[in-house]
Amino acid sequence: MASERRLESVLDQWQLLHQASRVDEDYFVEAIESLVRQGRPMVPALRALQRQSGDRVLRGNAEFVIALIAGKVDRDFVSDLLRGDRQEKVLGCRIIGASGDKTWGKELDRLQYDSDKDVSAQASVALASVFGVEALDRIEAAQQRHPGNSTVDYVVQELQSWLYPRE
Repeated sequence: MASERRLESVLDQWQLLHQASRVDEDYFVEAIESLVRQGRPMVPALRALQRQSGDRVLRGNAEFVIALIAGKVDRDFVSDLLRGDRQEKVLGCRIIGASGDKTWGKELDRLQYDSDKDVSAQASVALASVFGVEALDRIEAAQQRHPGNSTVDYVVQELQSWLYPRE
């Protein structure tokens, strides 16, 4: 019973931070970390929260935490996010990156060519997270579409450093 109260308390605190009109990203990340530290017992509580909430971003952030903890996602929900607005597409990419699920490769490849550079950059980040250096050629090809995107440039440099480490 005490562990259930602890989970509820951590989840309540996270929701309060999420609902704040101006969330300080550092505090929000710390709150996510507190959810992750609870481990697998937090997953059913997050799923219950998702069922109760009409806020797609809150549900998506809960899915992100589930992906970090369990490495699995609600495929229908994430697919729906990837068809949403800019914020939802970025969130969907982050969820996939956190899950490490390689079955999303085609979707991420497609999103690398999204007209929004933040979406395309997050798709590249997710590809790097999921596939590592295997995705380098694909990310470099998409990099040509959005030259000068510092996020994608960094991802390419990081993956190249894995292949060609400095001596």
